[in-house]
Amino acid sequence: MRGVKVAVLTLLGEYMSGSGPAGMLRDGILLLCSRLKPEAVSLVDAIAPPDFCLNSVLGKSDGQVYRNIQAAVYQTPQVFERPTWWQDVVAWQTQSKL
Repeated sequence: MRGVKVAVLTLLGEYMSGSGPAGMLRDGILLLCSRLKPEAVSLVDAIAPPDFCLNSVLGKSDGQVYRNIQAAVYQTPQVFERPTWWQDVVAWQTQSKL
């Protein structure tokens, strides 16, 4: 998010113009993220941020993986409702070509 703020400030200050520099900034951020990705677990272990910062169901420090997954599923809106395409599946199963 800080990169976006820097890009906006540099565009407002007319240090950059056009979409080229902003695209280069985005590409640089994505490149750095891809380099950090293999080390993500080690970085999280070393920094040890609180659970709410990570917002991860699997990575909570309490060790209750299945309980956390269940809680996350139950808290997801409309998780127990039928999908919009359910009638297509039911109609497909009940129609016969004989």
